[in-house]
Amino acid sequence: MTTNKLQQTLKALRIPFQESTKCLNINCPFCVGKSSGRRDDKFRCGIFPNVLRYYCFRCHRKGSFYDILSTLLGYTRSEYARTVDKAPDLQDKDVLDIIRENLHGVPTVKAKKADKIELPPSRGVTPELVGDQPLLRQFLVDRGISLRTCSDYMVRYTGVAGQHAQRLIIPIYDDNQNLVAWQGRDVSSKAKLKYFTNGPIMDYLYWTVSVEPPYRIYLVEGAIDCWRMGHNAVTCFSKQLTRGQRAKLVTDDYIKELVLCWDSDAYNEARGTALDLAPIMRTGVVRLPEGEDPDSLGAKAVRELDIEWLN
Repeated sequence: MTTNKLQQTLKALRIPFQESTKCLNINCPFCVGKSSGRRDDKFRCGIFPNVLRYYCFRCHRKGSFYDILSTLLGYTRSEYARTVDKAPDLQDKDVLDIIRENLHGVPTVKAKKADKIELPPSRGVTPELVGDQPLLRQFLVDRGISLRTCSDYMVRYTGVAGQHAQRLIIPIYDDNQNLVAWQGRDVSSKAKLKYFTNGPIMDYLYWTVSVEPPYRIYLVEGAIDCWRMGHNAVTCFSKQLTRGQRAKLVTDDYIKELVLCWDSDAYNEARGTALDLAPIMRTGVVRLPEGEDPDSLGAKAVRELDIEWLN
C-alpha cells in the first residue's frame, strides 16, 4: 500500500495520525501507561505502508495493520481485505472449506431478506390514555417521565391485554427514520422480563432528540437513561459495544468528546470500553455512586461528576 492510500484509509476511518519519514504514526491501541493509566496520546505507534505492519515505540509491540483495525473497529478478515484491496489470507479459512472451493467452486448464498419490524398493538401516550391506565400513570409519575418526553420519543403503550400487555413501547429508528427495532418496558413490575426487545437493537444507537454544542456526548446504557439526560446523550442498550455501534461512534461528526456513563455496577466495563476508544477519540468515564444509574441520579448530578479522561 502506498503512503497516500494509507493516509486516505486512516482519514476515512477517522483514525488520527501524524506523518513521519517512513511511517504514519497513530496512538497505540494496545499500551497503557503504568503510572498514568492512560492510553497513548503521543502518536507513538508507527504503521509502515509498504509492508502494512506496525511497531509501537512505547510498548514495543508489533504486528499487522489488521491487528490495528480489528482492535479499534472490530474489523473481520474479509473487511480488512476489502479495505486494503488485498485477497484474504488462505490461512484464515478452514482447510475443508478450501478443498471444497477448489473442487466445486465458491458457493453462492442467497441473501435472506430481513423481517419487517412492526410495533405491537399500542396507542400513543396521551393525557386521556394516562388518565384511563393507572399502572401507566403510576409508572410515569414514579419515574418523572413527562408526556412531552413520551411525545418527543414517540412512545406508545400496549394496554392491559395482549401478548405484550402493560408495556411502554420504545421505537428505535435508523438514520433514515425507518423503524428497525423496538423495546417494551414492563410497567407492572410483575413480568418475568423487565425489557422485551424485537429487532436487531444492538446494531443501532439511540440518541436524545436534542444535541447541542459543545458536543460532549454521554454514552448511557438504557433508553430511559437517555431521556433523563435531556440532551447530548446516546444509548447503546447494554454494557458493551458491538462492532457496528463502535464504528458509528467513531465516525459521528457530532461527537467531539465521549463520556461513558454506565450504571454503577458497570464502571469497570465502561472504563475498559473507554480505554479501547481512547486511541481514536477524546474519551472519558464517570463513576456513579453505588446503586445509581443516570435515570435515578438525574442529568444535573451526572454532569457534575468528575470525568476521568483517558487520553
